[in-house]
Amino acid sequence: MNDSPLSPDCLECPVCSPGCSAVAGELRPPKLEAMLQARCELLGQPDAPTPRQCWHCAQAPCLEACPAGAMQRDAGSGLVWVDRSRCVGCWMCVLACPFGAVIPSADGRHACKCDGCLERDVPACAGGCHPRDALFQTDLRMETVRQRRAGFASAGWGWPGPDSYPPPNAIPKSIPLQARPERPIRYVIAGTGIAAVRAAEALHASDPQGNIVMVSDETTPPYSRVLLSHHIAGIRDERSLSLRSDGWCKDVGAEVVAGNGARGLDVERRLVILSSGRELSYDRLLIATGASSVRLPILGADLEGVIGLRNLPDAAAIASLAPDEAVVVGGGFIGIKAAEALHHLGTRVTMVEKLPQLLPQMLDAMAAEMVRVRLEAHGIRVLTGTGVREIEGNGRVGGVVLESGERIGGTLVIVGVGVKPNVAWLRGSPVEVNRGVVVDGQMRTSVPDVWAAGDVVESCDLISGTRIVNAIWPIAATQGRVAGVNMAGGVQQFAGSLPMNTLNVFGMAVASFGQVRSEIESVAVHEPTCYIKKVYRSGALVGAVLVGDLREAGRLMAEASGNNPTLT
Repeated sequence: MNDSPLSPDCLECPVCSPGCSAVAGELRPPKLEAMLQARCELLGQPDAPTPRQCWHCAQAPCLEACPAGAMQRDAGSGLVWVDRSRCVGCWMCVLACPFGAVIPSADGRHACKCDGCLERDVPACAGGCHPRDALFQTDLRMETVRQRRAGFASAGWGWPGPDSYPPPNAIPKSIPLQARPERPIRYVIAGTGIAAVRAAEALHASDPQGNIVMVSDETTPPYSRVLLSHHIAGIRDERSLSLRSDGWCKDVGAEVVAGNGARGLDVERRLVILSSGRELSYDRLLIATGASSVRLPILGADLEGVIGLRNLPDAAAIASLAPDEAVVVGGGFIGIKAAEALHHLGTRVTMVEKLPQLLPQMLDAMAAEMVRVRLEAHGIRVLTGTGVREIEGNGRVGGVVLESGERIGGTLVIVGVGVKPNVAWLRGSPVEVNRGVVVDGQMRTSVPDVWAAGDVVESCDLISGTRIVNAIWPIAATQGRVAGVNMAGGVQQFAGSLPMNTLNVFGMAVASFGQVRSEIESVAVHEPTCYIKKVYRSGALVGAVLVGDLREAGRLMAEASGNNPTLT
């Protein structure tokens, strides 16, 4: 296994595989069947095991990071498992796992992990390995597993088995009974994205008697924006985009006011003014209105057929057009996923990026070139270093004119040049806003009893210490949960985050976090299909870029963010 990420001391002997197979034959409880299917593909070989086993964290980062509902917790045992039928290979769970236990499958289609040795201190694959450290780091897993078991035993949960974990929505530090008001607290949440959903769940778990009202411009139930490109391509239907089941609102006691979003805020009278003119009173308010696509400041930007992919109506409009030829403006995450979706429909796509490289906020030049080669190998024309000067058409799009003077035909232009927080409705209120809403570590705004979470906020960059708008799914989910707990009287902190993202480019896995450029850089691997760069400052890891091999992604990001693997 010369590509093993575990140690350069691996002798490529086959002794690990029989041990794994023997244990797999002994462990066949129904709850583990789906997990054991993945045990032999984790290192990209048909019979390769891995000692990086999932520890089924009580507050599992992979669950919070997954936008597709593929990472799930079994209600009976508390074990975390991967529903392959829902996984879209976005790799957010891979980057979120601080233990490196979740990685892409060998075929690059879904996330997978090994759970075959839950009751063993040392995984069977490592039992006969010499030297053992070639396959297994005892200092991390053994100590962690022992602590987990001790914690379960003291709590009377057992290991593993029924009731061995807190329920997924169990949130600590709810409002003490003596501190509860005489009447139920009225919580208003402006938004229905993932931050709003996680906040509502935390509120209900912490204060079951509270009244929760969610307001939104959208008329559909909460859905995953990350999956919109899959909807365009016909891979996911509208129903499968839903964040939660049909009965979710009833389960958390939430009333949803659909098609009637927030338009103003009167903090003196504690009122949210909706688009219909209705005034909605609140005791405690969460601002979770997300972000919108940035419009192009050029002639023709308002023509029919110019669409920014940000919501379900945008995706439906793009899918309904299904043109022969289209132009994607912007070579970032949204642009690349949109181009891939259109390619799936048979559309000829030209991507235009004004800067010299693709994904300029996410990758360095070397990794960006690998992405470019991948896109072009699948027939997508990529133009960098030039922008769109004008969009032509008479009422609707007929093509674009580049700054270079070249004209490109097409009846659809998708704009993916960034997003901006939806803060216009807060103008005139005392809520402090820079580019986004300013919050502290408990997601509190500058106004008492008003919190904010998700793509609408500015929060701390863990490395630079500056405030950034980090419009990424797992960050929004975590912020929403923290805000919900604190709104209900609990105390949780959001220390900050790193710029991060993951991408699946026609089966090629890409991830980055932190600062991807620095004076001191260490390129660990550079091959035609694999590139890993770690960026250091004063000896400390401050970022990394990974293409083709994400097996170290989660552990590296945990190191850079200072998040040592914890038990809760």
